[in-house]
Amino acid sequence: MQTQEYGPGRAVDLIGDTGLVVLMWHGAQTDARGAMRPLAESVAGHGFTVVVPDWNSHAADGGRGDLLGSVEFARERAGSGALVLVGWSLGGAAAAGLAIHAGPGLTWCSGPPRTAAASPPGPQRDTDTPSLI
Repeated sequence: MQTQEYGPGRAVDLIGDTGLVVLMWHGAQTDARGAMRPLAESVAGHGFTVVVPDWNSHAADGGRGDLLGSVEFARERAGSGALVLVGWSLGGAAAAGLAIHAGPGLTWCSGPPRTAAASPPGPQRDTDTPSLI
């Protein structure tokens, strides 16, 4: 495991260094990436690279800036490969919000990750509905 910064004063744990990149968001407690470590280690043990950032749901923006910053960090790690986003509790709600409002570039899948060519197209962005993040 390596700990780095994905933004000023914002820590992220990197667990594993091969395979598909999985971004994991913890719940509402502030800076609780350690709570996700057992799950992250298990996922990494199956050949994935897991990115687990701290984020602050109590910030003035509800943690939106932290979450989006961690997405950009994870995208850099993924390069041209796929990025899987999962979350626990409020992190799961934020992940769902991003999935719902991410726009046409999003690849949807259920079950094990698939290639983009085998996945159905993502939805169009609904600009009338406020985003969770």
